[in-house]
Amino acid sequence: RFAGETADLSNILFRNFIYNQYTLGVKKKIDYGNYQMDFGIGLSFLQIINQQDISTKTSSLYTSQDGDTLVLNYDLTYNTAREGANTFFQRNGLGASGDFHLGFMNNNKWKLSIDMSDVGYMYFRSSPVNYTAAKSIQFRGIVIPDLLHFTPQTFDTLNLDSAIRSYLPTKSNNQYSLFFPFTVAVVFSKPVMHDRLVLNFGMQYRHLPKYYMYGFIKANYFIKPDMVFSVSGGAGGYSWFNLGVEFDKRWKYFDLALGTSNLLGLVLPNHYTGAGLYLRLGSCF
Repeated sequence: RFAGETADLSNILFRNFIYNQYTLGVKKKIDYGNYQMDFGIGLSFLQIINQQDISTKTSSLYTSQDGDTLVLNYDLTYNTAREGANTFFQRNGLGASGDFHLGFMNNNKWKLSIDMSDVGYMYFRSSPVNYTAAKSIQFRGIVIPDLLHFTPQTFDTLNLDSAIRSYLPTKSNNQYSLFFPFTVAVVFSKPVMHDRLVLNFGMQYRHLPKYYMYGFIKANYFIKPDMVFSVSGGAGGYSWFNLGVEFDKRWKYFDLALGTSNLLGLVLPNHYTGAGLYLRLGSCF
């Protein structure tokens, strides 16, 4: 749909993390009469399998109406922990992170929770690959001298390899490191209707570029003690408004949850951003 127009590719940021996380933590609850306090800490070792980090500055792509000309201007940086396929236990980087929790309660009448998750750092040094470039390219196709007479010399004169390589970014193998995209959340909870309904009011911040503070209200309705239906509404993050739903069912040793944090983006992706659907399985023993 961009034929005859210029597509703006500026200020793009893409990050993908593939890692194994091994965590050890402790949690403690203290009673002060009618009030209780609980706090916990967890420390994690991160075994990085792979990671991709792509960012652009001023970049654009023009495609002529007939599709015979491309004009590309790009300022690109691309880092990856490893090129090619990888295995589950491959160690292409190392890292460490921490989780912190602090909660205050008043005999289950209300609760205030403060959580910090995945505060950490990762380092890539085994086999990193980097691509960088700031170039302007005008590509008008490749001219074949004679369509009726092909010889080995026909393709020798094209110099395809050297032409394509001149357009590509510069490759290097420099080590690099990143802070983990941690999350900070503050949530106030209040049970009503004889604990059948729990109202939650919260604020959340994620360490991501151009991520706005996210505020939300969430209502958990207990259909049964082991079955919960939740509805949430919030604003911030990467969209103006999020409407979420979740269904949770617990058994003696298992927990199953299905939901979305943005129902509108899931149902109408062409009109709302932030589509997402999650399925969570848990076990307690």
